[in-house]
Amino acid sequence: NYVKRDEGVAKSLALDSPNAPPRKFPKWTISYRAIAPLTMACDALIIYLTGFLSSLAYHIVLLGRSVEPLRYAGFAVVVAALFILVGQTTDRYDPAELLDFKSQMRRVTFDWLGVFIFLTAIAFTIKAGEDFSRGAVLLFVVSGLTALIIERIAWRIVLANGLAIRNFS
Repeated sequence: NYVKRDEGVAKSLALDSPNAPPRKFPKWTISYRAIAPLTMACDALIIYLTGFLSSLAYHIVLLGRSVEPLRYAGFAVVVAALFILVGQTTDRYDPAELLDFKSQMRRVTFDWLGVFIFLTAIAFTIKAGEDFSRGAVLLFVVSGLTALIIERIAWRIVLANGLAIRNFS
């Protein structure tokens, strides 16, 4: 209020017209309890898509042959179910836990690799290992972990911004 204004400056230098209403960003509110189920749904979608697309990419693009899509889609569903079950039982989807970036990266990596080690042991036990391509599974492991880490970064940003401006009901 104590700043002297220079009235000699032309008003045409202003970026917005003086008659334009101030910009208002849409205010979104979601329930704080809905964060965990939304994160689980995002995890399931990401795991399914990376599993299915990595098998298609490996077989069609790299090997030049067709693939039986239902086999890898079923495998991705099993991986998603196990990963989400492990995360849910250890409170990995709690919003306060989702804000702890370092802990999330460590736990997501550990859980992701643990699920694949567990499924590999089962595949060798029931002699189903030859039904799945090692290259497609390795591509799924790498692409799925990368996508989950990117998702956790996005959740960290969304939650931190939402808490800062109180967007949760």
